Amino acid sequence: MQMIDIHCHILPQIDDGAKTLEDSIFMVKKAIVDGIETIIATPHSHDGLYNPDINDVINKTLELNNINKSRNLNINIIPGMEVHLCKNIFEKIKSKQVLTLNNSNYLLLELPGQHIPDFIFEEIFQLRLNGIIPIIAHPERNMLIIKDWTLLYDFVEKGVLIQITSGSISGKFGHEIFRCSKKIIKNRLAHIIASDAHNSESRPPVLLEAFTIAKKILGSNKEAYEMVYERPNKIINNKTIEIPDPFQKRKKIFFKNFLRK
Repeated sequence: MQMIDIHCHILPQIDDGAKTLEDSIFMVKKAIVDGIETIIATPHSHDGLYNPDINDVINKTLELNNINKSRNLNINIIPGMEVHLCKNIFEKIKSKQVLTLNNSNYLLLELPGQHIPDFIFEEIFQLRLNGIIPIIAHPERNMLIIKDWTLLYDFVEKGVLIQITSGSISGKFGHEIFRCSKKIIKNRLAHIIASDAHNSESRPPVLLEAFTIAKKILGSNKEAYEMVYERPNKIINNKTIEIPDPFQKRKKIFFKNFLRK
């Protein structure tokens, strides 16, 4: 079964992912065994922590592809970034400070872990206004969303895609995150499964186990496969993704009470 991983910290010496080129190769081998044919390399872009140069990301991606080819490792690595939520994101895209996924109209957007800043909807509005579709990375690990997963309805209603981490689905991050992930998937609020891999052991680039669990939650092989291949394939080819309507309607919550500056 072919799968595509759109969120992976596989490039060496650029963030908190692979530490060496050999670490990257170990991750590549793990991904191939799991059935992954394409990986989008998504180093962190986070002001004050990681500010990778886009040319460095592109060059390291090319280098890793060349080494894979020389070692007969049949996988394709594509450049991207995981962009931490901040102000004026579209300006950063225009000025080539950050990368979208494979230079597409899709942007991998990371929330803070403990809260949701109050300017998030203005950033989403500006991105959508300029043709950029945010994909929120691992919202099931945000503390507010763990407490109330229905907050995601606000994002999906504004045309945002949701990416769940494979380790969250398989229980690697604990029961509460697994429980949150299950509810998000069951209610059709999750659109993509990705690994968010950082190494080959504790956080490896694997999707198959999570796909199998998602298939059981959804009761549909087709819907689960859309999350690990069909939609990721449309992302890397910059094609439109039609998302299903979520199940039950979101309960009425005064959402801004949950936001923090």
